[in-house]
Amino acid sequence: MFKRWLINYILARLSLTQSYSTPQSDMQQSRQALGYLENVLAQVKGGKSLDQFSGINSALDVISKPNKEYYRTFADYAFSQAKAAAVIKELEKTRQRSN
Repeated sequence: MFKRWLINYILARLSLTQSYSTPQSDMQQSRQALGYLENVLAQVKGGKSLDQFSGINSALDVISKPNKEYYRTFADYAFSQAKAAAVIKELEKTRQRSN
């Protein structure tokens, strides 16, 4: 009986810790979001419509919450922000051309 309770307790604690956000998981989400936007941009330049991509707003939400704690140096942070800004600017240009 105690063994079953202990296993359930440990599993419950593990599920709680997995729901917390960490700088590493936030950084991974940010990189994935930027990668998604870069992929969308490449496909839009290839002729697809922005309307075909449903995850753009979610990706923008993720990368719009920068955290300097993710980066070892300010230069790394600045580079990442510049890269994201360039992708967003290109997406905006393609959106304006399609309207």
